[in-house]
Amino acid sequence: MAFTTFLHINIRGIRANKQELIQLLKEKDISIASINETLLSKTSRIQIPGYNIIRKERQTGHGGGVAILIRKNIEYSQMDHDLTSEQLKGNEYVTIKAKIHSHHFITITSVYCPPGIKPSADLLTAASNTNCSLIMGDFNAKHINFYCNKTNSSGTALQQILNNNKLSVINTNEPTYISPATDQFLRNIKYNKIKQINRK
Repeated sequence: MAFTTFLHINIRGIRANKQELIQLLKEKDISIASINETLLSKTSRIQIPGYNIIRKERQTGHGGGVAILIRKNIEYSQMDHDLTSEQLKGNEYVTIKAKIHSHHFITITSVYCPPGIKPSADLLTAASNTNCSLIMGDFNAKHINFYCNKTNSSGTALQQILNNNKLSVINTNEPTYISPATDQFLRNIKYNKIKQINRK
């Protein structure tokens, strides 16, 4: 059975880092990618060869923005959780339902929580309310259970949401932050080859 490969990345500007992103997608053979901090405006145009782009720009102000890249040969549809701004609490998201195998569908949500903004329980509960869900994002949350050296308030809030919804973290025991002092452009990067994801 062929693997479906996922990537999450906080790119800090998808247009500025487009060529590096294209190279990464090719090297890791990525099927579906979650992108945070795209920094696109509503009038921005961008194409990634071989992928459809489903995106949402920040509604007010600059920065932020989320997107999902999905290979053009994968069937999908965009979803909306119909949440109010009060429920979102500053969280940004985009969700799709993708057909990853002949009879298997998965709901994929890309979430970005800006610094100082706690994860939205309403959003993550809605995003996980399917038989097979994958939530990827930069939550700016630190918790010792996420292999961080310390815990912050966003990390405590996220851990509580995970517990309440019986969600599991898919991560290595390595930090996901790369210092700006390095010559790498990635802030958060993970990829996993998986056959099926089950919500417990």
